[in-house]
Amino acid sequence: LKFESLLTTVEMPSIINKKFNIYGTKDFINILPSDDFGKESIVKIYDLTGRIVKQANISGFYKGSLLQIPFGGYQGIIIVEISSGSLRYNEKVFVH
Repeated sequence: LKFESLLTTVEMPSIINKKFNIYGTKDFINILPSDDFGKESIVKIYDLTGRIVKQANISGFYKGSLLQIPFGGYQGIIIVEISSGSLRYNEKVFVH
């Protein structure tokens, strides 16, 4: 047997700036972009089983402009996915 010293490097994940502040309030999912994010965007809201429970086409997200998507009658954890072309953003949100 021959033993050699092998050095490996561990890649540190880069810090991703949070592009959106997403939170649920009574009857709405609120999305506040911290930067511009594409012109034509699609917002998909999934339940924890992976089923799409709401989808909305958005003409654009602009820095500081609050978007409210009606989302009443649901409580619990959801996944919000925002996509525009090849750009994607996902966040887990608690709705109460």
